[in-house]
Amino acid sequence: MLLRLVPIWLLAACAGAPAEVPADQAPPSDISLQGVTARVWHGPTLRAQATAARLDFQRQGSLFVATGARAVLLERGATVAAPRAEGDLSAHQVEGSGGVRLLGRDGLVGTTERARFDGQAGDEGAASSRSAVAVEAPGLKLSASGFQFDVKSQQCTFEGPVVTSLRGTSP
Repeated sequence: MLLRLVPIWLLAACAGAPAEVPADQAPPSDISLQGVTARVWHGPTLRAQATAARLDFQRQGSLFVATGARAVLLERGATVAAPRAEGDLSAHQVEGSGGVRLLGRDGLVGTTERARFDGQAGDEGAASSRSAVAVEAPGLKLSASGFQFDVKSQQCTFEGPVVTSLRGTSP
């Protein structure tokens, strides 16, 4: 999700003179990076760290595809991972697919086949999915057909049908 913040200097450093490649063998991206790590700072505070096994980037349209994508949101105490993430840096949007997994504080685990983050929605962005979602946490199990999550308010609305199971926890 935070791969939209890949440092521009890194991309510029990789943008040397173009190699001669026959048109029928043109690569699918302008830049392809392996083992990418991006850190997001707000002043002296590290807010997030994103990694990808591979990042393919199109300079012309700011489109990217990442495989083995993972973002650690330090301020939120959460990690989001997806086998594949596609997005547009300039639009601040990314969609994870292939089984998106959220690991949150206190044992929260959320899974869905696809999830989308729109950094332009609301004050701090929003996440959503129209795919089946499952959430488990101590004392809670929930399934739904989708969700909407507002980052600033931390409010999540699940779309139906929604099935919940509450279990008592031992002190």
